[in-house]
Amino acid sequence: MIDLSVEQYGVKRDGRKSNVTLYSFDGCHKVIRALQDRITFDERIQAAKALIDDCMAEWTQDARPELLAIID
Repeated sequence: MIDLSVEQYGVKRDGRKSNVTLYSFDGCHKVIRALQDRITFDERIQAAKALIDDCMAEWTQDARPELLAIID
């Protein structure tokens, strides 16, 4: 149904990971498609954060305090 609508109106979709609610003509039935990405982190995220923090500290040595507050 979604693909037919996209084709009919010539719209370009961003991707297939979108939530959609479809209703029957009389409104008595509803189909919900809800997709969620599941991301899990392990101890390596702490190492990555430390590396990124080191880079950001070096790159923003002479930056304004407002910029540093946004980055933090």
